[in-house]
Amino acid sequence: MKKLSGFTILEVMVVLTLTAIIVSLSFSGLRLIKLQFNQFKDQQAEVEDTRRSVTLLKWDFARSQYIVRQGASLTFLNQQDSIRYAFSPSLLVRQNGMQHQDSFAVNLMIQESSFDHQQGEGLIDQVRIIVGLTDFAKDVNLEKTYSAHDLILWENEH
Repeated sequence: MKKLSGFTILEVMVVLTLTAIIVSLSFSGLRLIKLQFNQFKDQQAEVEDTRRSVTLLKWDFARSQYIVRQGASLTFLNQQDSIRYAFSPSLLVRQNGMQHQDSFAVNLMIQESSFDHQQGEGLIDQVRIIVGLTDFAKDVNLEKTYSAHDLILWENEH
């Protein structure tokens, strides 16, 4: 009679145990990678939202004829339309007349503005905005030069 070769039950159990350990470690590593990726994706979304909101803010500031501060909001006036930015601790709302509204989950704060340091309201020619991200804060300084003619027109209209 011929002897059959094969594995003992102990050898099979050792191989199955090692395979289970390797598979569980692989899934744990995969879960950690997925968690890191989701954190990175959320951080990139925050940076992109902040970049987009600051770009729009600078663009609206540059093309406006007058900039008016009303408490925690800025209104950009020009001949075609008016655009209002409302600042709150974690949300920036940009409203283009009654037609369109954008919301940005960002931390932008008006730090100071010129022309009305006492009241914080009225026509301004410069504004400093603090952009707060998770890892850093950045200053955005915007300046507007008014002609004497523009200032006289503003005084006559308001």
